[in-house]
This record gives sequence, structure tokens and C-alpha cells, in this order.
Amino acid sequence: MKRGTSGCVLALAVVALLLGGGYAQSTSSAAATSTTTTRAPSEVAVDFRRPSATSVYEYGYVRKKESFRIAEERCQLYYGGQLASIHSLAEHDFIFSLWNDRRVEVWIGGQRDTAAPSGWSWVDGTPFDFELWMVGEPNNYRANEDCIRMGHTTQGFFGLWNDARCNQRRNYVCKRLAPQPTIQPPFPTSTTTTTSSVNLVPPGFILDNGFVQNPATGCYYLVYTRPRLSWFDARQECKRLGGPSADLASVESIEENAYIDSLFDAIGATDRPRWIGGYRDLATGNFLWADGTPWAFTNWANGEPNNLNNGEDCVSMGFRRFGGEEWNDADCLTRRRFACKVCPPFPGATTTVAATASSQATTTTTTATSTDSQTSTTFESTSTSAVVSTP
Repeated sequence: MKRGTSGCVLALAVVALLLGGGYAQSTSSAAATSTTTTRAPSEVAVDFRRPSATSVYEYGYVRKKESFRIAEERCQLYYGGQLASIHSLAEHDFIFSLWNDRRVEVWIGGQRDTAAPSGWSWVDGTPFDFELWMVGEPNNYRANEDCIRMGHTTQGFFGLWNDARCNQRRNYVCKRLAPQPTIQPPFPTSTTTTTSSVNLVPPGFILDNGFVQNPATGCYYLVYTRPRLSWFDARQECKRLGGPSADLASVESIEENAYIDSLFDAIGATDRPRWIGGYRDLATGNFLWADGTPWAFTNWANGEPNNLNNGEDCVSMGFRRFGGEEWNDADCLTRRRFACKVCPPFPGATTTVAATASSQATTTTTTATSTDSQTSTTFESTSTSAVVSTP
């Protein structure tokens, strides 16, 4: 549903005021159960809710003021989603119902994009096919308003949108794929046990994609210089090139740290910042490795980590001011070179599938796609829950 003209928006705002609801109310209620993330000393627990039991997405309102960029980073790093995109009036109303306070404006995932037909895009890459601006907005005041906030202030915003300076610190809404329901098959399964040896990611595949093996660790490493990627995108690229168990590199010793640095030296990227697999755990404030390796070795530069501007949650190796082998905490969305690592045994080397006959049916987890589901206009209670985990 497109709301692009000021006349339509003005009419909507007037109707909302007359109804006393403060925003355009959808046709049914938005009661929903929730899932809860971990709680950090400086953060609040986030309640993720979904509009209905069949909704592909769920939404969490984070009561922690951050800039647009830091909010997007933390949606990805800690909550497994991104700042919310909105594609219908019903979805808009549900998101506003998460806090339903006309005094509060929050970040959603819209940002100015001169290459887009509408001049705006969503950070999650979905089409910018719905908008609900306040009358007179967006106005790009002083040519410095490139991010979208929604909500209300004393100037009369009732859940509608306004362009704003991206460095303002505000609460925000994250959107992520919801845990999908399980389906009970109608009949019990038979008893079968099979064991197969399948090397899903053979060393040849890894070597063909540019990995080299370090005899000292037995692991394979890849250093990647172009294109430079955010910490999140770099992780995905490591998995694409090295298989499901590949990840940004963990570092377990000074020798391994020096080895990774030497790989960058060999391609002329000496002392240039590059991502490795460390990240700050929001629940504790401690650092962890993305691949699950215990955090036992560090090589921080003097004065690091300092979490500059409360927005440095990922670990970078190498910097001219520090030295090629020293570490720094950095903004996870910064595009950098990176180092991947994958260690044997590779996934699928031994796969055992066992099913036991009984009078009870087994359960099968379904995988949903993310197409069109967000355009639904019917909201109802849900009854599923899950716990968000960090990367």
C-alpha cells in the first residue's frame, strides 16, 4: 500500500487524531507472544514479537539509544536481524504497537539512496514499496537528513515518518526471521539407522578457492582483499568459499597471529586493517570468537579495545598506527579486508541418521522463505518462542 502524497498522509494524520489512537490502526489487534534475547549490563532485554503464528518475521523494540549506524550494527550482531523495513500499513501499525508511545521516535531501516527510484532504500535490501511520511517530509533539512525515524514528537508526529540526521541517538526496531513451527507427520516412522561417510567440503575444494594450509595448526587460511566487506558480509563470504564450518579467523597463539599477518604481507597488504573473527558479546561485554573457539589469546594494541563512541564491537587486526599484528576493536559495518579459517574434520565426514519406531510421530522442522509474507493485514496471537544467540 503506497502512501506517497502529502494529501493522503495529511488525511491519515487527521483521521488518526480524531480516532484518538495516534496512528493508523489496522483492522485487528496485535497481541503476540515474544522471544527474549540475552541481557547485557548496559542493555535491556529485547522482546521479539510477531504479528501472527504464521508470520515469517518477528520484531524487537530496543530501548537503548544509538545512532542509526550503530543501531543497524547491533541488530545484526546481537539480534540476528536488521533495522526494520516496512511494506504495508498493517506492518507499520504492528511495529508502532511495540512501544505505542507518541512521545518517542525510533529508527527504522530506511536510508537515503540517490541511486534508488524513490530516493530511499531499506538496509535489508527489500523493495522500498511503502512510505508513510509526515506532511512536509522528507525535507532533508540543511541537507543533512539521510535516515528515517518513525514515531511522535511535540511537533505532531503520530507514528508517521520523518527524515533525520543519522548521528542522532534513538531507540530502534530490529526485524528478523522468526523461528518456524514444527509439523507432526501423520504416521510413526520405522526404525532405521544409517551411517555414511561423506566429505562435503574436501580439501581440494578449499585449496581451489585460494586457501592455504598452515602445517603448524593443520587449518586452512584465506586472506581476502577485494572487495572489502563488513564484518558480517565477510563471515558469509568465508562460508561461501570454505564451506559451512569456515569462518572469520580465530587466533589461538602468537605464532598463528604472526602467520595470518604474514599472508597479508605476502600480497602487499602490510599493516592494513583486516577483519578477524572476534566480536564483543553483548551479554557480558567480553569478546568471543565467531567460530566458537575459546577466547584465550589476545594481542590488543596499546589502549585497545576502547569501544570508541560505544560503537566498536568487532575485532580488526593491523593498522599503520599500531602495527600489522596488533588488534583494535572497530565498527563492524566498516568495509575491510579479512582473513578466513577452516579446520578439519570437515562437516559431513561422518553423518549418522537414526529414527526409532514408536507410536508417536517425529517432528520435522520446516524452512520458510521470506517472500510476500510481510504484506498480510491480519494480526493474531502467536504461541511460539525461541532464544536469540550471538553469532
